[in-house]
Amino acid sequence: MSVTKAKKGSLNSTIIIILLIAIVVMGLLTGKRFLEASRVDPVDNEIENLTEIVNENPENLEARIALAYTYQKQKEWDQAREIYEDVLRVDSANQAAMYNLAVIALDNKQYDDAEKKFKELLTKYPDHLLGLQAMGEIYLEQKKPDLAIQYVDKAIKFRPDIIDFHFVKAAAYEAKGDKAKAKAEYQVILKYVPENPRATEALSKLK
Repeated sequence: MSVTKAKKGSLNSTIIIILLIAIVVMGLLTGKRFLEASRVDPVDNEIENLTEIVNENPENLEARIALAYTYQKQKEWDQAREIYEDVLRVDSANQAAMYNLAVIALDNKQYDDAEKKFKELLTKYPDHLLGLQAMGEIYLEQKKPDLAIQYVDKAIKFRPDIIDFHFVKAAAYEAKGDKAKAKAEYQVILKYVPENPRATEALSKLK
């Protein structure tokens, strides 16, 4: 073999090695980018997308509410509150903003503020079922079972089949020491959801 051929063979081998190294490096970089992309928090993505929509169209109240609710689910209360309050400055009767501001207060155990906000909601929307239930729960927490029953009865009037309302009412009767009426509420729950474990357990404790 001539020296020239040997040099060419060596050069070709070197080029092949360099190309193989380049392919491996590119593969590693691509894999790294894929892993980084897969680590992106879907909630962060949602916040980013909704923020972009809101910035492009500030009058889109639905997008603002969705953005606020995303923050709320993450317990980023301040950001959620600020957006809901901005929505109410535009639409003072926005049901979603009013309700969720009250829920944030309730979740933070700010019962007086929650009570005030839910009452404002129910003044505008007397048949807001979740608002009525929340008021019942607030009064249970404040050891005011009669008021709890008063509010949850309004919800039951609209939707007697929703068992959560009956749980609140049963708890209120238990707080009053009225076992018979508490049992009656748990039995109503079992009528709608037979063998409901929570109601079954509560009934067995009341025997």
